[in-house]
Amino acid sequence: MRPENRVYRYNFLYDNCTTRARDQLERAVNGDIVYPADSGGVHSFRMIIHQYTAGYSWAELGNDLCLGAEADRPISTREEMFAPLYFMHFADGAMICDSAGAERPLVLSRTEVVKGRGVKAQTEFPLSPALCAWLLCLIVAALTALERGRHSCFWVMDAFLMTLVGLMGVVVTFLFFFSLHPTVGSNWLIWVFNPIPLVAMPWVVRCGIKRRKTYYHVANSLVLIIFIFFPVLIPQDFCAVVVPLALTLLIRSCSYMVSYRKKTIR
Repeated sequence: MRPENRVYRYNFLYDNCTTRARDQLERAVNGDIVYPADSGGVHSFRMIIHQYTAGYSWAELGNDLCLGAEADRPISTREEMFAPLYFMHFADGAMICDSAGAERPLVLSRTEVVKGRGVKAQTEFPLSPALCAWLLCLIVAALTALERGRHSCFWVMDAFLMTLVGLMGVVVTFLFFFSLHPTVGSNWLIWVFNPIPLVAMPWVVRCGIKRRKTYYHVANSLVLIIFIFFPVLIPQDFCAVVVPLALTLLIRSCSYMVSYRKKTIR
């Protein structure tokens, strides 16, 4: 409670309310605390976060869109202690070793200080993010086939998709370049979700209506193909909505490129 300790930059992975409690315990005991070797498996930050968001797919989606490749590396026992239940597990099996080599357990007994209240879990949207993304992909594919059959331009659909991806990209890009939170600066999703579609949308839509060629679709297709078909080249685990969303955007770009090619041949 000292004034110099009351304010600090919160870091939810490396310097949070759980790691600070652990560090204070280590300073207070007479001896060194030796923790158990592991928690029973190889984990990453993302895997542990998924354990806490199990059953809440939309919350998990929000986390996955923000976290980058650093969240997928294997982490040490000490790093796993950022999660409260993991620290409790390690503390239960920890031993204090003094200078004479004697050992004593860190935890002698466990007491529930404040009993939890029965809280009704909030219900989420009934459809999962992955299902919504695949439904959007199927709808866009069907409308694209209808569009090509009628030789028309459904530019409203392009405006919607580019706005959706662009707004998601604003969040990802802001975190990538400006946030001081860990792991968000290594997010490879910035290649797919960035503000470029918002900026390019008026020009792309205008070119689509006037049947003019634009290299936006060529560049967009190359990036999307790498993400969909060559995921081993990218050191990051992507959430379930990335592939259907990327496929949706690829369908639109490929459709326009085929249209341009037919127009050129004619």
